[in-house]
Amino acid sequence: MSPTLVRSLLTNYYLLLTSLPMVNYIFRLRILLVISLIALSGLVWLGVTRKTTTPPLTNTNTRISETSFSPTTNPFAGLSLVARSAYVYDVRSDTALYALNGETPLALASLTKIMTVLVALSSIDDLNTPITLTSQDITTEGESGLSTGERFRLSDLATLTLVASSNDGASALARTSEEITQTSFTQLAQTLAKKIGLVQSYFLNPTGLDESGTTSGSYGSAHDVALMLAHAIKNYPNIFDETSRAQIVITALSGKQHVVKNTNTTVGTHLGIIASKTGTTDLAGGNLVIAFDAGPLRPIIVSVLHSADEERFKDVANLAEDAISALSNSSQ
Repeated sequence: MSPTLVRSLLTNYYLLLTSLPMVNYIFRLRILLVISLIALSGLVWLGVTRKTTTPPLTNTNTRISETSFSPTTNPFAGLSLVARSAYVYDVRSDTALYALNGETPLALASLTKIMTVLVALSSIDDLNTPITLTSQDITTEGESGLSTGERFRLSDLATLTLVASSNDGASALARTSEEITQTSFTQLAQTLAKKIGLVQSYFLNPTGLDESGTTSGSYGSAHDVALMLAHAIKNYPNIFDETSRAQIVITALSGKQHVVKNTNTTVGTHLGIIASKTGTTDLAGGNLVIAFDAGPLRPIIVSVLHSADEERFKDVANLAEDAISALSNSSQ
């Protein structure tokens, strides 16, 4: 029985039913029963036919790579990156728009400080908790204008650490977290990493500085970095929003003001940028991760690992542009 025939029979029976006078009410009910049975049979037949001829639907909430786009609509086709690894993550749909060696663990350098700040914020309840920098913190490699004995609110030191990529600040945050929890930073970081879902990450120190000429201070994949920043902007938006600014002013509890310039010198060129973090060491090369709004409530995260110092900014800019094109194509 074809679908056309089923529809024809139903139509004829309906016309017959409506043409009968009201006095034949019982008869009309019987006719209605017949029509219902025929309709049910037709619908069942159509359902079976469609089930056997229509290919199964695919799960749209899965991670997709560039090969999921057709050759004519793939905005990432022909993309050339210096980065060894890259990942473009659509936070709202929990899908990857693009991945290049996205699951490969590589040296994270100062992207580690995202985790360091997350550990401190999850270990210390009050954002106003004062944190004092010690001589041990200040002797950490790098200079961010901080002094021994300076005290900051937790939220302010966390912000300064991220924007300036301060090793002194990272050391103080990790040390305070260890003192309060009586747990090593490495253990705190690994516990939180597992909670977030980072499966290719391992943290040896809170700064990301290389431990030696062959061992990095932390390792993770571009995929893990994207998930880590997604967790950060979701749970601590006020703090990580400051990393989208070219320059901020942080005031110590003594009243001394620190003008802090962002290590990401391109933050002003990204429309809708939400958060950003840079990282550079000899072993890591140039790393960068950003989060930006591709539309209303549509955060996209782009992470690149093992690029070069300047090329990482170009890599991220190209990936962000292609991500917007990919979302535009999918909505058409």
